[in-house]
Amino acid sequence: MIAVRDVAPDQRYEYERAKEESSIKTYTPEQEVAWIRKIIRCEMLNERKRYQRWNREVLILNAPIDPNHDEEWIEQVSESS
Repeated sequence: MIAVRDVAPDQRYEYERAKEESSIKTYTPEQEVAWIRKIIRCEMLNERKRYQRWNREVLILNAPIDPNHDEEWIEQVSESS
């Protein structure tokens, strides 16, 4: 890493300007942890949605309306099929 004292006096302004333009934003440890937790949480929710969609226990097949109660009949996929 180059220190300011290593840069010639006539190039200091250009060095400082380049340093400001290319500087990477630093985050506090708390911000980094919050960011990582957010990423993990979003991934877990996405994974849960993916498996929830294909959960055989919860899949509802064509549910005709029950003529006696005006409600839908719910037929679930059995384990054997």
